[in-house]
Amino acid sequence: MQFQQKEFENPGYEHATAYYWGWNDVITEEGIESRLQDMQKAGIGAVYVVPEPKEFRPRTMQTNLEPAYLSDEFMKRIRFFVDKAKEMGFGVWL
Repeated sequence: MQFQQKEFENPGYEHATAYYWGWNDVITEEGIESRLQDMQKAGIGAVYVVPEPKEFRPRTMQTNLEPAYLSDEFMKRIRFFVDKAKEMGFGVWL
């Protein structure tokens, strides 16, 4: 592949920096949509979620993730995040 100056200056989400979003508190659909809107306004093109369940380092870094990690409700929030982010034009990494 030959170097492309324009792609280097304005990479697609596959090659751009992705925003790290740690989920360590109560996650709602309204909160997801609001945060994605903030990211979009800031010009962020890709985002990846890193869930931090309550069991994750409980003595050194307490988290309050709700709904519970990998529960049906948690997976619904993940699905909502992916669908909404893609709808808004974000690259999504899980």
